[in-house]
Amino acid sequence: MAEPLVSIVTPVLNGRKYLEEYVRSVLEQSYRHIEQVFVDGGSTDGTLETLRAYQASDPHRIRIISEPGSGPGQAWITGIKAAGGDILGCLGVDDVCEPGAIEAVAEFFRANPQASFVHAGAYFIDEGGAIVRRHEALPFRLQDFVDTSLQIATISAFYRRAVPESVGWLETEGDDFELMILIARHYEMHSLPRVLSRLRLRKDSAFNPLDFDQRRKVYRQTYRVSRRYGGSFGSPLAIRYFATEAIAWLGLRRFFPAIRVAYRTLRGRPGA
Repeated sequence: MAEPLVSIVTPVLNGRKYLEEYVRSVLEQSYRHIEQVFVDGGSTDGTLETLRAYQASDPHRIRIISEPGSGPGQAWITGIKAAGGDILGCLGVDDVCEPGAIEAVAEFFRANPQASFVHAGAYFIDEGGAIVRRHEALPFRLQDFVDTSLQIATISAFYRRAVPESVGWLETEGDDFELMILIARHYEMHSLPRVLSRLRLRKDSAFNPLDFDQRRKVYRQTYRVSRRYGGSFGSPLAIRYFATEAIAWLGLRRFFPAIRVAYRTLRGRPGA
């Protein structure tokens, strides 16, 4: 594996707004042995046309799979199974790959042939691209991860292609938290002391929504996964879930942003 192929899988549905920034952040990487696998769920905003234009100019590095009606989880599964890379990762169409990120990933796996998984830091950005906060790849403890879901930023995680095949695929709902737990139970979690990507926080994001009711749904799913794998009843994920349910029951939705900011500040994680 002197120069392993790195496949980046991207589920997409009507993602034209940020598509160019994302594609260029990958195509302009210093490491050239990359393929982008896009799985389109039936876009109607010109996303496919834009992707095909990029594919025409760089056919060996951009692949497009059309799978109308697929959700993000199923699209991820389809993309991973179709990918040809030795090393795999998954980013969203509204995310950004940091300069030099894939070179760092490839160099890690070249230098550590026994390693199967590596993760690193990530910036969280707002819709305009401004940095809201920074995620650090801290020393990993499985129980802490099960209780908080905080130690791994999936968009900055890369793994050998045998990993998802050996632990099971992402749920069709698209919950990557469970997949990361399963990987952590079977593989050593290596980390890199740098930022590999930028995750965009959007109101209508499937994984990090700003809308209260959508975020409430995400919190419920994450709490259930946490409990399934031994998360404590009083964990931060449990507190977050029950607090959100209480806010909904009391009709305090309009106060949720302020409550959330205050909670994050108390935990030492200010930002959106």
